Amino acid sequence: MRRAMTERRIPVLVITGFLGAGKTSLIAGIFRRRPEIAPATALIVNEYGETGIDHELLRMAGERQLAIDAGCICCTLRSDLTDTLMRLHLDHARGQIDRLDRVIIETTGLADPAPIIHTLAAHPLTAARFALAGVVACVDAEHGAGQRDTHEEALRQAVLADRIVITKADLAGAAATAALTARLQALNPGALILPREAALADPDRLIAPLPYAPEARGDSARAWLAAEAAADRRICADGACSIPGNGHHHHDHGHDHDHGHDHHHGHHHTADARIATATRRLPAGTSQARVIRAAERLAARMGPSLLRLKGLLPPEGDRPGAALHGVQHRLYPAMPLGRDADLPGEPTLVAITLDADPAAALDQLAAEAAA
Repeated sequence: MRRAMTERRIPVLVITGFLGAGKTSLIAGIFRRRPEIAPATALIVNEYGETGIDHELLRMAGERQLAIDAGCICCTLRSDLTDTLMRLHLDHARGQIDRLDRVIIETTGLADPAPIIHTLAAHPLTAARFALAGVVACVDAEHGAGQRDTHEEALRQAVLADRIVITKADLAGAAATAALTARLQALNPGALILPREAALADPDRLIAPLPYAPEARGDSARAWLAAEAAADRRICADGACSIPGNGHHHHDHGHDHDHGHDHHHGHHHTADARIATATRRLPAGTSQARVIRAAERLAARMGPSLLRLKGLLPPEGDRPGAALHGVQHRLYPAMPLGRDADLPGEPTLVAITLDADPAAALDQLAAEAAA
């Protein structure tokens, strides 16, 4: 029994958000609403400074709370994250921890989640024992819009999240909260966006593994791509142009860009204008191996410009269908899906890019997969 437990990959939930967005408060709220999960949950709190403050607020998480101070697990202390996870694994394997059902990582407010995802999915020690269960981003309703305009970390946190929790709506007001929600939906249409109260009313919506996680069901695989595929577009600063995944042409704005404003383009330029999304369906019968090789090359070429690459591959002979997931320069191993998975009949890919044309990138991927 102990052997079976240690061989199961432990789901890891990453909770991120910009400085002061309410990450610690959200985690404390989860444990208050679901106190029964605390004894089997390991909480890793990452803080700047020699003395951690936030983790002192989380004592209800139980004894298996580990703080990584004086740095950021997304950059200088990635090795410490690996060491911390391996220490948990060894304590569990030795029986010093009876149950380890999940790990929650609270990042610093200045963290880019991508390197954390890489550590969990690609490091040979952690990938064999832990599995990414999802990324939750807290967004401050009062300050979130401005933070995404001026801080790329805040932008990446929102784009890479699978679930977004809007906090401090009472301070921002209904109109500002609604505007921020609409902006986040356009920025990351595949994410589940919840106000904090709704998220804490049903914490399972935050902590449940997602479709690409090994513990999740394959029959929700198509929904994993659906929202982003439906929103196949490029966001322009004025919301008036798009780049479809098949035949990427700018729409004619039909007006002069000189609007007489002080800004030289006459638009309110925000960081959102740098984010673009495109979808591509490859010809039926394109082999999984060719798609995977082409996706690996695309990720290696684009690096930080490729915020996310998601894909569904239909079954091929005796090989089951699979889900692809990549972040920046790395494509993670394809995850086999069950025979009952709801999959499209042809390989389907979604790319989300920063300062790059996702449709052109997917066109190149398709050409390489067909070669």
